[in-house]
Amino acid sequence: MEKYNSNIKLGTATINVVNLEKQIKFYTESMGMSLISSDNKGATLGTSDKTPLLHLNKVEGPLVRSYGLYHIAYLVPNEQDLANILRHFIDNHIPLDGGADHGYSNALYLADIEGNGIEVYYDKDESTWDKREDGTIVGITEQLDADYLLSISEKVIPYTLPVGTTIGHIHLSVKNSSESTSFYQKVLGFKDKFTVPSASWIAYGDYHHHLAVNQWAGPNLNLRQKGTPGLAYFEIIFVNNATYTNIINNIKEQNINIIQELSNKTIITDPNGIEIHLIDQ
Repeated sequence: MEKYNSNIKLGTATINVVNLEKQIKFYTESMGMSLISSDNKGATLGTSDKTPLLHLNKVEGPLVRSYGLYHIAYLVPNEQDLANILRHFIDNHIPLDGGADHGYSNALYLADIEGNGIEVYYDKDESTWDKREDGTIVGITEQLDADYLLSISEKVIPYTLPVGTTIGHIHLSVKNSSESTSFYQKVLGFKDKFTVPSASWIAYGDYHHHLAVNQWAGPNLNLRQKGTPGLAYFEIIFVNNATYTNIINNIKEQNINIIQELSNKTIITDPNGIEIHLIDQ
C-alpha cells in the first residue's frame, strides 16, 4: 500500500474458530490458501510463498452475535486473478453472496463456514478512480460483469491463491458508525474517503479505504469479547517509524486504554471491543 503514500499496510488477521479442522479445509480448498503451520490450537494460512494472511485460533463456542468482522478483503494482484478465482468458486460449487463493481475495484463476496465474511477483489488502475478535490474517493455499487470475467478466466488445478495477494482492507461491523469512524480518524490518524449515514470508508494516504465501518447489524449486538468466535484482532503495520510514534503519543494523550505496549507493538481496542495490534515495522 506504500504506493498510495499510505505509511501503513494491513498485516494478518486472526479469527477465533470453533471447528478448526473444517475451517482449515475451507480456507485451503475453497480459498486456495496454503497451510503454513498448524497444531491442535490453531493454524496459519497464506500464499504458497509462505506469506501469512490469516491465523485461525481454536476456541470453544458458542457463536455469539457481536460486533466485529464484516469481512476481510483479500486483494489479488489483477483482473485475471479475480477471473480465475471466480471460475474456481463456480466450478467447485462454493456459495457466493454476490459480486460488485465498486468503481475503483471489482469484488466477490462469500463467507467461511462459521459466517466470517470474505471479500476477494482487485483494484482498477488508480487513474480511473473517482477522486474529488477534497480527497474523497467515491465508490459505487453496480453489477459485476461476471460473464466477462468468466470469459477471460483460466482453470487452475489445483487452485491456489496467487502469490502477491494481501489483505487490502478490513470492513468492521460496529454499533455506531459515526462514533467508530471518529475513533479511527482522531485516534489512529485515518482520513475519511467516503461516508454515508450508516457507514464510512477510511484510509491512509491516497487509497480508497484500508478500513470500513458500518452499523447495518443494528444497535443491539454484544461488544466483542476476547476469546469468542469471530475476529480476534487485526494488525495495522506502520511502514514509517515517525508515523507510528506520533500515533502512540496521540493514543496516550487521549487516554485510550492500552492493553499491552511492547518495543514495536501496541495493543488497543476500539469502541466496539475490537482488538487492534499496531506494529512498527
